[in-house]
Amino acid sequence: MRAAGTGWAVDVVPFAPESGEALWRKASTVFRHATPGALITYEELAESIGIDLTLEGGQQRLWSAAGTAARNLRREGWQVNAIRGQGYRVKPKPPTDDVIKQAREAVILLERSIQEISRTLDNRKDAQ
Repeated sequence: MRAAGTGWAVDVVPFAPESGEALWRKASTVFRHATPGALITYEELAESIGIDLTLEGGQQRLWSAAGTAARNLRREGWQVNAIRGQGYRVKPKPPTDDVIKQAREAVILLERSIQEISRTLDNRKDAQ
């Protein structure tokens, strides 16, 4: 096949990730499972997603995958910060209003249970 107007023969092959999953998706998974606030070094991320940093273009592939993953996670409320010369630091998205509401309800139920147990113990003391 020839590229339009160039006269040069070009092989056109549709892009497909080598392992079946895009590198940025793998990077997203690594970021999501990281300990909050921990540093994920370039080397750790590269090893986790299958990039050899010693090969030509390895760093660019890593930065591209991490950048795309970071942009997608930021849309969901996550913080992904590049630490120059080191790697990435990830902070998960803050809890949603629903999660906060559920936590408050759980605290109220726990307080009620504690009060009930306390009353039961007091009644047993009085009965003795």
